[in-house]
Amino acid sequence: MKPGYILFVMFAAPLGILFATQGAGAPPERADMTCVDKRVTSYGYTHPQVALAELAAIVTWQGDAEKKNPGLSNWHLARGRSMNCRQFKKSGHFQCVLSATPCRMNKS
Repeated sequence: MKPGYILFVMFAAPLGILFATQGAGAPPERADMTCVDKRVTSYGYTHPQVALAELAAIVTWQGDAEKKNPGLSNWHLARGRSMNCRQFKKSGHFQCVLSATPCRMNKS
């Protein structure tokens, strides 16, 4: 294995774990938050590393949420977050699908 690839995997895996653990827990209910009624569902491009496939899906979800609801594109504030990743058998690449209700913090 090439040294550059090993370093890439060493940094990509913890990043994916970080996003996965943050995406699994919902933020606490707060009175100073505004959420929309409709969920946004998006998928990211495929990648051989699941961590980067997750990151790509989050970036895509945030872009789609911003287009539909300006100012409500923060994945970490979204309600009812779900992430489903699958691996394609032929290529071995992963692709993730995200769904959540966009929310934002109200300004004081």
